[in-house]
Amino acid sequence: MGSSAAVSIAAIRAVFDYFEQSIDMDTLEILVNKAEIIAHSNPSGLDAKTCLSDKAITFIRNIGFSTLDLDLDAYLVIADTGIYGNTREAVEKVAQAEEANLPHLAALGDLTEMVQKAIQDKAISEIGPLMTKAHSHLQAIGVSIEKADQLVQISLENGALGAKMSGGGLGGCIIALAQTKAQAEKISKALTEGGAVQTWIEKL
Repeated sequence: MGSSAAVSIAAIRAVFDYFEQSIDMDTLEILVNKAEIIAHSNPSGLDAKTCLSDKAITFIRNIGFSTLDLDLDAYLVIADTGIYGNTREAVEKVAQAEEANLPHLAALGDLTEMVQKAIQDKAISEIGPLMTKAHSHLQAIGVSIEKADQLVQISLENGALGAKMSGGGLGGCIIALAQTKAQAEKISKALTEGGAVQTWIEKL
């Protein structure tokens, strides 16, 4: 969920505040990305960009970043597996089997474009199944974990329109899409009972 980037931002700002120095956003982003390289070896820069923005961000390697207007009549349930994610290990795992993973990576790219269009069209019912399909490809690549898979299944069984792991993989959180707040609360309760360490509900 971008926690390493968020912590880096807070730490860098705290150091500059301590020495009573100002820092502009461009410099802050450069320093955060340096910290992300230490943490993850080869980060995309997306987490830093997202944590420094108040808008949703999309990223395509070798093309760049763009903003995406969410403003959807839906809710996102976030559930923590309680297992610390390891982005560096996940990236290395995918790279080691790059040829075998290429079809899944291509499918994930296609699904991302489809989700982006569905968001722009505010087609909530289309987004959920695409999320679930993406999770199946992430499972095949080997970056999901059993606990995340269980929480995704619990979400779907309790009315989620779709669900998937989130973040770099091998731990961390899952996200589930709900049409209404009542549905989101039901999913959140089921996830807590199913072993999620903590859950949050966000209006999209």
